[in-house]
Amino acid sequence: MIPSGGMTLMINAYVEGDGEFLNDEELMKKYMYEIADIAEMNVLNGVSEKVPYNPELKDTGHDDGGVSVLLLISTSHIAIHTWPLQKRFRLCLDSCKDFDSEKIKNFLNTKFNIVNSHYDIRPYFYPEIF
Repeated sequence: MIPSGGMTLMINAYVEGDGEFLNDEELMKKYMYEIADIAEMNVLNGVSEKVPYNPELKDTGHDDGGVSVLLLISTSHIAIHTWPLQKRFRLCLDSCKDFDSEKIKNFLNTKFNIVNSHYDIRPYFYPEIF
């Protein structure tokens, strides 16, 4: 048997409501640190940025604004990018340490009120080199 060398969880999701909470930089940082705790990951550093958006673009499909948060963890990274006008976010948790992806999904469903999503969970497997 080839042992697992960690995993990646990618989530693309739409949220219920107006999506304005996706534009709250402090809230997104708080949620990313909570996800790190749930996944039992050691956060080394974090950075975030709020990009202004133009509300007049709401119904055009164009949305360059939102929040990005990146946490550097001892085993890789956790990142979220949000698009409030589209009521959408993308999250990636990549780690060479296994974690319980169901706990992360449950947390996100509760906090983000997800109405439509795609989850991609990929374990890493390293072939034997000898």
